[in-house]
Formats: sequence, structure tokens, C-alpha cells
Amino acid sequence: QNRLVFSNMSIMDNMLVCASHQSLNPWHILFKRKKISRMDSELRLKAINIWEELLGPNNFLQEKQSDSAGTLSYGQQRILALCCLLMDSSNLVLLDEPTSGLSPNMVRQISQIIKKLKSKGVTLFVIEHNWEFVKENADYIFYLANGEISISGLKKDMLENELLKKDYINA
Repeated sequence: QNRLVFSNMSIMDNMLVCASHQSLNPWHILFKRKKISRMDSELRLKAINIWEELLGPNNFLQEKQSDSAGTLSYGQQRILALCCLLMDSSNLVLLDEPTSGLSPNMVRQISQIIKKLKSKGVTLFVIEHNWEFVKENADYIFYLANGEISISGLKKDMLENELLKKDYINA
């Protein structure tokens, strides 16, 4: 539900911080500067590739990559946070109300990114109240009532479920 970006760091540095450094030996920083420099270049290229894949060429993140992430709008920071997830090659993502507080245009952009992530094989578990967003993006729906899963099923079945229609859709 948060933007989860480092607002005082540059957009690119936000991406770099999110990259997995598990194989990096601390001694490399001191003694293998060429390796570190090469890894940095590779990660910067990976960030640009992610932006282009999710947002298209010449996108706002690429154009402003040296700017502080805090200069981005609320919705743009959410998009940056989604892009950061891919720096670690995550294939399972949990999102808590990714469209909360966003304009309809920004919701459409988030929806497009979610579709691209799904097409890349990323599994998304999304908690969301925006029913239109859920209908457009979900494959499987869990409906929670009083803190428990009340009903669940494939989207096509859930759209016809009378309890869901009564309690949530038509409420």
C-alpha cells in the first residue's frame, strides 16, 4: 500500500538498491573494482530494460533517472516500486491495494503493468477494493468477509456468485 521508494535517492539508485547482491563478496568492493563496475553497468542496463519493457521506450523513469524519486508523483512512485520488484527477478509478488488513491489514468497504467508482469510468468497476489480493477486483472478471486475467506474461485465463476453480488458488488 506504500510506495516503498527511497525518496531522497535517484530513480536509478532506487532500482539498483533493489537488485539482489547475494553473490557479491564484500572483499570485491575493495579489491575487484572492475568486477563491481561491470556489475553496476549490467544492473543499470537491466533497470533500463525493465522500464522499456513495462513502460515503453523513452518513458518518464528513463528520462528522469538521475532525479530524486521524491520528485515523482504518487502514482509514478507506485510504478517505480513495481519496476523495482523486477530487479531481483521476483516471480511472486504481493501487492496491497496498488490502485488506492490513484487517478483513473494511473490505474490504467498499473493495470497494463500487471498484465505485462503476468505475461512474464510473475504470479501476483493482490489485495484490492477496486472492483473494476479486480475484474480486469484477476484470474482467481478470494472474497474475504469478517477476516476469513468467505468464497473463492475462478473469476468467471465469482462474477456470477450471488453472495459476492449481494455483499460486495451491489452493496
